[in-house]
Amino acid sequence: MPTFTRATKRQAKLRMGLSGPSGAGKTWTALAIASGLGERIAVIDTERKTASLYSDVFTFDVLELSSFHPQQYIDAITAAAAAGYDVLVIDSLSHAWMGKDGALELVDRAAAQDKSGNTFSAWRHVTPLQTRMVDTILSAPLHVIATMRAKLERVMERGASGRNEVRTVGLAPVQRDGIEYEFTIFGELDESHTLAISKSRFSQFANQTIALPGVAFGTALLTCLNAGAPLVMPERGYEAPPATNGQPSTTSKGTAEQHTTDDPGAKQPPSPLASESLRRYRMLYQEHKHLPPAILDSIPRRLWDFSWQDLSQSTDRLEAIAPQY
Repeated sequence: MPTFTRATKRQAKLRMGLSGPSGAGKTWTALAIASGLGERIAVIDTERKTASLYSDVFTFDVLELSSFHPQQYIDAITAAAAAGYDVLVIDSLSHAWMGKDGALELVDRAAAQDKSGNTFSAWRHVTPLQTRMVDTILSAPLHVIATMRAKLERVMERGASGRNEVRTVGLAPVQRDGIEYEFTIFGELDESHTLAISKSRFSQFANQTIALPGVAFGTALLTCLNAGAPLVMPERGYEAPPATNGQPSTTSKGTAEQHTTDDPGAKQPPSPLASESLRRYRMLYQEHKHLPPAILDSIPRRLWDFSWQDLSQSTDRLEAIAPQY
């Protein structure tokens, strides 16, 4: 029979998520906060060497990824933990979702090789991989700061001069829905480099707005994390969480590539035009509630009668609507 024990406060490792639009300062902010958390910093860079632009300000080691398969992230996180780094910055986690070899692309590949073209079946293979990547972040024995791109919207506001000004704001992070719940603290950066904390397990930071968060903020977080009984670390080297039982093994080449076939009657992958149209339509379909009316009105209403899963089964329909994007 399960037994309950008295809860005690223990030291912990930070799990922080930062989202924001382009130009919000996600990379710089992550590095600055990391500098307040520890001395040895590792960076997983998926932003085409962006992090290295700040190597004259911060001291860190970098691993640049060219494939954004979730397994690549798992391997990189495991390597950083095994190497004994104090802090890992993942810049950014969005590419593991919507990037080359990312989760959405793996689903498209698997669906293309399935004769039914059913993306729901494809998710059966990709979801465990996404889950394992998140579990690897949560269980890693070092502080982790993950940046994420934000879905964008432009709003009209009255500025300090009294005139109306257009401002770019970030909405939900580009990652799987609900990713914010996985982090100890999560916040959104705006174009003025101000951090609005939307989720925090530390009461003193809940709903706070912090201008130009940096090293001092990282040090304050570390003080909160170190309050409590010492953290017990595993005696043996860190390993990523095992793959879900009953699921096929996955390599960094992609889930869909395990099921190649020479059957000429098998469903062929869609054309590049159809694939790109599907990708863009899916983004519109998922975000349509947040789009400006002018954009919504430009999309034929009949398209909203189809989910992107339906569209994925019709190359002709995809190619027909592609010019609209």
